[in-house]
Amino acid sequence: MNTTICDFGNKIGNAAKDRAAARGTSTPAGETAAPRARQPKPPRFDYWIDRTTRVPFITKHGDRAARRLREFASREDMRAFRDQPDAIAILTAAWEAARDSGNVTEDKCRGGVNRPRVGVDHRAGVDTTPEAFMAAFRPYGVEFGNWQNDRAACLNQANDALLDLAGAIGIDAAALAFGGRLGLAFGARGHGKAAAHYEPARRVINLTKTNGAGCLAHEWFHAWDHVQGEAAGLGGFASACLSGDVRQALRSLPAALKQRNIEADKTRSGRYFSLPEEIMARAFEAWVRSRVENDYLANIVPAAAFGPGPSRYPYPLADEMPAVDAAFRRLFGLPPA
Repeated sequence: MNTTICDFGNKIGNAAKDRAAARGTSTPAGETAAPRARQPKPPRFDYWIDRTTRVPFITKHGDRAARRLREFASREDMRAFRDQPDAIAILTAAWEAARDSGNVTEDKCRGGVNRPRVGVDHRAGVDTTPEAFMAAFRPYGVEFGNWQNDRAACLNQANDALLDLAGAIGIDAAALAFGGRLGLAFGARGHGKAAAHYEPARRVINLTKTNGAGCLAHEWFHAWDHVQGEAAGLGGFASACLSGDVRQALRSLPAALKQRNIEADKTRSGRYFSLPEEIMARAFEAWVRSRVENDYLANIVPAAAFGPGPSRYPYPLADEMPAVDAAFRRLFGLPPA
């Protein structure tokens, strides 16, 4: 394992490895304890009659998207199906297929392959170093998970992506860390299934070891949004507040984009995609991606390849990009296109 590059800058604290060291471990290094098995609840299904067409149909109980798992020619046919011994098994299989194909998840929003970056060679063909990274971006600190064994590659990709980001939004690279307030972590801060996340309490972006590439622009915007909210005394993400420039930018985004995010959330147990800060972060990703070709910075699956369908696509479509471009140009003080 290559651990030549160690954490540098200030210690961010509360990383997964710090928590593990504090409590000790009862499992061998590199392994995790097996989770306690839970008995799954049997699925429940609801039987309906369409008020307009009078077509009988069945949905999964609690499915906010109301996906029709089976339709029938008559009520009698639906009753006959319901009385079959294998009806629940058939409906369960249909629900699992509908959920797997139609539920909107983070992994379905990201391209599966990070293509080679296109752009100027920021590093003149050599690896960046912790010293050069600190000098260029002035982050609060940078940390690595114990099992992050490609640390040089992480720094190189982050270096190029951050310089591309600075160029795309028209700010100095050293300003990306907000005067030394933003930290960066690579596979160091476990957070469930998320490919990446931003922690407002410690102002740190974490990119997971296996899936973090492609999320940097999204998480950086969360950090920027949070800092703007703090500066305005709003107590949270500026996009989630009722007034201000960021909220105005959100209002100017296409209504259809917001509606698709609402539809995406109907395939989940709770609200996520339609949160103001998430709509803004995804619109920002698309805007940055339209200005620079760097999959480590933003890797978005095209609408045509989005499995859950066009009505749930959470990113701007091509014909919506002029409005998105105008919104972010105003927000970052760039001249109109």
